Amino acid sequence: MDFLTQKLLYLAAAIPCPADNPSVDGFETGLPSTCADSNALRSILQIVFGVIAVTTVIFIIISAIRYSTSIGNPQATEKIRNSIVFAAIGLAIAMSAEIIVTFVLGRV
Repeated sequence: MDFLTQKLLYLAAAIPCPADNPSVDGFETGLPSTCADSNALRSILQIVFGVIAVTTVIFIIISAIRYSTSIGNPQATEKIRNSIVFAAIGLAIAMSAEIIVTFVLGRV
């Protein structure tokens, strides 16, 4: 299980549930219960994607400042330009992921 999945499960498990004793068909399971519905999951994922988007925008701003200060060096300019392009692609992926998650969870 990757780091992000573990953190999402941790956040989902932190949502309190009024049922103190979870049971399946009348048998005590001993497992923790959660009341994580689609709205809670949507909120958690929006926070995660928001943090990714803010981080990407900060990275683009820093790369733009580095680009403006390294005009004389063509190798550094090319490297920084690639960093800006990759950060923009990452931002587009994060935004589209949030749109897809919101759309899918809206259908559930």
